[in-house]
Amino acid sequence: MSLVSRAFYFVPALLIACGGGEPNKDDTAGGDDTAPEVESITPSEGSYTISNPSFTEDNCNAQMNLTVPTEFNFTSVGDGQISYELYEGPFLLGTAQCTEGDANIYTCDTLNTSFDAMPGTTITIDADAVFTISTTDSFAGNAVLALSCAGADCATVASNTPKGFPCTSTWHYEANLSQ
Repeated sequence: MSLVSRAFYFVPALLIACGGGEPNKDDTAGGDDTAPEVESITPSEGSYTISNPSFTEDNCNAQMNLTVPTEFNFTSVGDGQISYELYEGPFLLGTAQCTEGDANIYTCDTLNTSFDAMPGTTITIDADAVFTISTTDSFAGNAVLALSCAGADCATVASNTPKGFPCTSTWHYEANLSQ
């Protein structure tokens, strides 16, 4: 028997043994090439300590001019919804509601907060956060911070930013449930 005729008999036998040849006609497992569905993780209610904060696209010089929040407090969790409070130490910065889109990815309503940079000059921050739940007690995310200024000394305050006001910076963070 020649080498070609041996290959002619061997290759079909190999394909059958390895599952090649005819396509699988059993459609009980879905039968399509879509990725498996990711199971949604429901995070725990409670206080999450923020770690590893960093800024990118920092047009507001936020890394130098803002104090980074220290804690998220999930006050209500369930049915693809999260309500949270954001704290800087003991000070409440604001609250927001978040809705799960893709599995474990939450997009939050804008959190609004403001502070006096100087007497008669107010900085307003609108923060749009998106985060991904990793486990029932940890998540990571980012927030686009849009800063604006109102008052007599905005030009002075704006001199501390690369581009003046309004400006944006993106804040990245991780958070773990406090014990």
